[in-house]
Amino acid sequence: MGVNLVSRRAFPVRPQLNLEKLLALSILFIVAAIMGGLGVGRCIGTGTIIPGVSIAGVDVGGCTAAEARRVLGEHAAAWLEEPIILEYQGQRWHVLPRALDISPDITGAVAKALATGRTGGLLRRMRERREARVLGIEIPLRFTVDEGLFRSLVANLRAEIDRAPKDAVFIPREDGTVGIEESRPGARLDASDLPSGIQAAIVRSYDRVLPLTVREIRPALTTGEARAMGIERLLGSYQTMFDPGDADRVHNIVIGASALNGHMIPPGEIFSFNKVVGPRSEKVGYRRAPVVLNQELVPDVGGGICQVSTTLYNAVLLAGLEIVARSNHSLAPAYIPPGRDATVAYDYLDFKFRNITGRYVLVTTAVEGNLLKVSLFGTPVSSDIVSIETEIIDKIEPGIIEKEDRTLEPGERKVEKKGAPGYVVKVWRVTSRNGLEIRRDLVSVDRYDPRPTIVRVGVRG
Repeated sequence: MGVNLVSRRAFPVRPQLNLEKLLALSILFIVAAIMGGLGVGRCIGTGTIIPGVSIAGVDVGGCTAAEARRVLGEHAAAWLEEPIILEYQGQRWHVLPRALDISPDITGAVAKALATGRTGGLLRRMRERREARVLGIEIPLRFTVDEGLFRSLVANLRAEIDRAPKDAVFIPREDGTVGIEESRPGARLDASDLPSGIQAAIVRSYDRVLPLTVREIRPALTTGEARAMGIERLLGSYQTMFDPGDADRVHNIVIGASALNGHMIPPGEIFSFNKVVGPRSEKVGYRRAPVVLNQELVPDVGGGICQVSTTLYNAVLLAGLEIVARSNHSLAPAYIPPGRDATVAYDYLDFKFRNITGRYVLVTTAVEGNLLKVSLFGTPVSSDIVSIETEIIDKIEPGIIEKEDRTLEPGERKVEKKGAPGYVVKVWRVTSRNGLEIRRDLVSVDRYDPRPTIVRVGVRG
């Protein structure tokens, strides 16, 4: 089955005749037909096309069907040997119609031309004859093209024309400012009108240049939109260290950090860590690594993700944004001072904060060597300096749990797991201006349980 290519010529709209005029005209035509004035009776059945009929611009009036097929065939053969030039932005592609296996339906067009003025009722035949004599009647010539060859042509054109759009990109600089790499619109060839365009060009002996229709694809973020978002400079940044030898935990940190990187927070919006990062499961690539569970470090899927939320939490504190929801661990993590952590669990514990800057905030992350860094960029609400201070108001010493071990000598003691103290901690966000403290806000009061020391003690068997 081929793609239809149809040549058509528009006709002017003719005024409608009222009934009295139509009857009068009908009588006149009938009389004229009887008298042979228009030759209606004489021409019917003679096997020639009535004068004034053309096919794709080729006059075939007065021709027999065979003559019309021969004349039209000669023209079509010449048309198919002349290249059609496709053009876009100074580029040109020469397409030979024969190379697309384009073929005209000459027999069908001649049959329609022969039927013009000879089929239908008497009034229709008279109308068509008059129209042919006065205005001329144009019969379209249908062409078909091999679908596979046409698709191949379109694919080749798209390979050279189509271009993906490029979004504007924010580029943080070392001095804390942010530049913008400009956007660029994409392009996509619209081949929907290409068959009709080729058809129109085929039947022309000159001006066989066909401009291609190419649609512009808008970037998701234009340069103008990026500038209006107000991502101008660093608001706050924080980094934590991890053990690069713990491959599974590092893997989880990279996945979580990647989910945050490039995230935009509109003005006034509440950011949800769980919503942005999503569930931590093996299905999405997370691995088993140590997590705090029931005051113990045990392997679980997603271990290490709390270091990502904690690092983000500290960047948010330093950026002066509003904390909406945050929880501390039951045990103090080793990678952050007590009071400055933010634990998360997808189904019930979330870390949330609100963007109060009045402009957009951009989150960026980087995992390099043994460091995780989270930075926030936007428009500062003031030039004040924010710092974080912690105050340990109570230190809870760890207890000792003894376990009997008959593999040890009686009285011999061996530490199986070293304990850690617990804390009660106050955290303050301190705002300074020109080197002087102007504000001190209590962020949280957190309690961390001590982790007991476990000692194995030898006993007699």
